[in-house]
Formats: sequence, structure tokens, C-alpha cells
Amino acid sequence: MPQPVASLTIPESQTIPGTLNLSLPAQGQTAVMASGIGVMASTPNETPVPIASVTKLMTAYLVLKHYPLQVGQSGPALTMTPTDQMIYQTDYSSGDSVMEVQAGEKLTERQYPQSSSFFS
Repeated sequence: MPQPVASLTIPESQTIPGTLNLSLPAQGQTAVMASGIGVMASTPNETPVPIASVTKLMTAYLVLKHYPLQVGQSGPALTMTPTDQMIYQTDYSSGDSVMEVQAGEKLTERQYPQSSSFFS
């Protein structure tokens, strides 16, 4: 019995006529690449921007997993202590990404940080 022989029935590459027009976001960076072609489109004036902290995202995920919120609920409220405020000040001085807290301040699970220092 003869050995089977395989052969391609389609070309290895194909050119599709036309141009690629994408609406890319004004902030951050975006690129579209294709294997064997390279970058097909990218945002102009690329400037690196910080990504969200993986630790913060995982903390939020775990809190919501253990204490799920329903529509309209605020979740548990925590009162910030002098120790919490001291930790904030120490972390801020070290250049860490922090949200300012004051002793006696109450924060709920749902609250969105209002402090601009949260993203510093």
C-alpha cells in the first residue's frame, strides 16, 4: 500500500483588499497585531500609564465573594481607627498607592473612594 501524501489545498497566505480602520481609545494604549504581519494599528503618541493594582483587584474580588452586595445595599461599615490612619500616613510617605483615611471615618463596602490620593 503506498504512503499517503498530504498537500495544501489553500495558499499559505491570503491578502484581503481594503484598509483597516479602527476607532481606538483616546486614553491608554491599544495595538492590533497579526501573526506574520506585525502591528496593524496602534494608538498614536503612546504613553505608558499605570495599570490597576492586582492586589487591590483581588482584595475587592474576595470581599465581594465573601460579602456579596445586592442592589441598594451598602454592606458592612468599618470605622477607621488611629492605627488605620497611621498606616495610611506611613504608606503614603513610602510612595505607595493609597486612599486617605481619617480616624473615626466610616467606610462601607460599596463606597467609591472620593480621595484623589487613592490613585497616587
